[in-house]
Amino acid sequence: MTLSVVGEADEVNQNFSFEAAMAKIPFDQVGISPVELKLVRGSRYSLVPISGMNKCVLNGHFGSFELGNPALDRQYWQILAEASTSIPADTSRPVIASAVRVTASYHMQF
Repeated sequence: MTLSVVGEADEVNQNFSFEAAMAKIPFDQVGISPVELKLVRGSRYSLVPISGMNKCVLNGHFGSFELGNPALDRQYWQILAEASTSIPADTSRPVIASAVRVTASYHMQF
């Protein structure tokens, strides 16, 4: 996965610092801040200062086997009812979480 974050300027064209992070965590821990995600083993983190180009790109490689191999194993296939709910049956199943603190535009590619 690649997470690109570019800081936005405010009304008077001032850029502000920001932080961004992504990591593999259990679903029931989703919603934590970039500082907390930084503490997870294998996480990607960046603190972007005010000066210079206000942008960061985080790259992470998370294999399908680490995430339960949903592409190749029928055990993880979903029926329509399961696909339409936002909470998985197993809330400890790993997911990729991304977090950005401050106003920013981001693009995620996977």
